[in-house]
Amino acid sequence: MTPSHPIWVANAPCSYGAFEIGEPGGPSGLELLQLVADAGYAGIDLGPVGLLGDATTIAAALRNHGLALAGGWIQLPFAAVGIEAHRVALDAVLTIFDAARTAAPDAPPPRPTLADAGAPQRRGMAPGRAARDHSLGLDAAGWETLCHGVEWAVGICRARGYEPAFHPHIATWVEAPWEIDMVMSGTSASLCMDPGHLLTGGDSVAALLGRWGDRIAQVHMKDVRGDIVTAVRDAGGDALDVWKREAFSRFGEGDVDIPGTIATLRERGYAGWIVVEQDVLPVRDGFLERAAADQQYNREVLSGFGI
Repeated sequence: MTPSHPIWVANAPCSYGAFEIGEPGGPSGLELLQLVADAGYAGIDLGPVGLLGDATTIAAALRNHGLALAGGWIQLPFAAVGIEAHRVALDAVLTIFDAARTAAPDAPPPRPTLADAGAPQRRGMAPGRAARDHSLGLDAAGWETLCHGVEWAVGICRARGYEPAFHPHIATWVEAPWEIDMVMSGTSASLCMDPGHLLTGGDSVAALLGRWGDRIAQVHMKDVRGDIVTAVRDAGGDALDVWKREAFSRFGEGDVDIPGTIATLRERGYAGWIVVEQDVLPVRDGFLERAAADQQYNREVLSGFGI
């Protein structure tokens, strides 16, 4: 499991149809661990809490499959007043992290991936519109609330010994380039770079690195077909249509410059986890076999770059 270089490669449950917006029908936790291990990854992301086990079982499950925990998705309503009410949920994820670290003490520690939970008015609009129309975003009071919430969560994670990374994501209050800048300038948070969501939200890897490259602490490697995203946007579709139309592709079939992104990360001395993601919904016959083949392929692509 131990790589001979500073970049470790993991996969994520969303690549197999198991994630927060997914539908019933994805693999069990043990099936998922086996698929990720068989594909040659060194680690796995947590996915929905409980999927891979709880604090009493996750370490053994990871150890039995030769995997480390790379991180975990923590989606909270940062733009809502009273974020402190979600302390129990945040602590529950970090407690699972504590247990999981014992399975692979030599691996990089897992990253808490903080993301805004969004709101119906953002989930129901065509993705990427906020890049051009700032009126779709928060007002000054909303940004003050959101940044307070993010800083609150960052402080808790750091007090528990973890450096969190904030993940811009479509269908949330932090999607467009200017919204990313508001969070980065208004908090001390590190950043999770996800090329697929950057492209979908109207940003790019090169532009983001130019603005906030020194704050990147986590990478989610994802490819996306821009033509599908554009078609959804032009038709007035919502964010779920992006997933339903399978916009997130295996590496090389979308519009993200995977080789260039890897080269740039190396030039900048990036070290730690790269988490491969290819969001799929478990809605068609044979989806899991296809997902497993795609994730083996994605791992081979990165192996071709020496990681």
